[in-house]
Amino acid sequence: MDPDKEVCVTIGSKEGIFNIAQSFVNDGETIIAPSPGYPVYSAAATIFNNAECVKVPLRPEKDWLLDPADCPEGARMLYANYPNNPTGATCDAKYLKKLQDWCVENGTIFCYDNAYSEMCFDGYMAPSALEAGKDCIEFGSFSKTFNMTGYRLGYAVGNRDLIAGLKKCKGQIDSGAPKFIQKAGVAALGLYKDGNLPDVVKANMDIYAERRKVLVDGLRSLGYKVNMPKATFYVWFDCGMPSMKFTEKMLDLGIVATPGVGFGKSAEGYVRMTVTQPKERIAEAIERMRKGSI
Repeated sequence: MDPDKEVCVTIGSKEGIFNIAQSFVNDGETIIAPSPGYPVYSAAATIFNNAECVKVPLRPEKDWLLDPADCPEGARMLYANYPNNPTGATCDAKYLKKLQDWCVENGTIFCYDNAYSEMCFDGYMAPSALEAGKDCIEFGSFSKTFNMTGYRLGYAVGNRDLIAGLKKCKGQIDSGAPKFIQKAGVAALGLYKDGNLPDVVKANMDIYAERRKVLVDGLRSLGYKVNMPKATFYVWFDCGMPSMKFTEKMLDLGIVATPGVGFGKSAEGYVRMTVTQPKERIAEAIERMRKGSI
């Protein structure tokens, strides 16, 4: 890989995901975004490029995987994200090859958000879209892996033309991430040895895994059907009622959860919870739900 031509430092992955649309999507063109999905996919190009966004529903019976058969031909850009926010769904390299091949056949730019690549459990290892080929651009984040959220540091890697376009756009919009933050990122990446996760990241994931089990087991004890996620710090489940109504009931108990409809209309009836609190707090939330008959 040529770092000068195939890598772009971003001010967090969110900025790169936004600016890739500014770089390549033209007035009236179509982008494809998953529903549910990170709102930036569907909002950025639509608002600032006067583009049309086609939201393709993700379905539980398809393991929340975006099906290219549901996508319109001739779109300028397609966003995908696995491990997935908000569902926690995962995929393999074979699936990413299927998506990339579809994009190549249709002349569609494949944008892959891989922010949760290192946040995996139970031996699962999230693949890179670059394993399927270089006809794509992939975004990564230091926020999730190294708890550097407020520092705003990310990166884009992949196809040289896509990277060049992103850099050209960014050159007119921002002045790049501060050097001292980039040096912190270099130090963080230097912790990798022989392709293995650094000990500090492993320790974090052990904590998240413990919390994940407390939350999933607790929700199951309340009667909810919940899958044990193999990645991310999210737990996604059918709440059995309109998601806004459910989260309002939760607020009455002093518990914050995110309604699925916030990620797309097709996610009505689902809720996202996180394991970003200590396991004792998670257990307390479960007990509040139990006493509140939720």
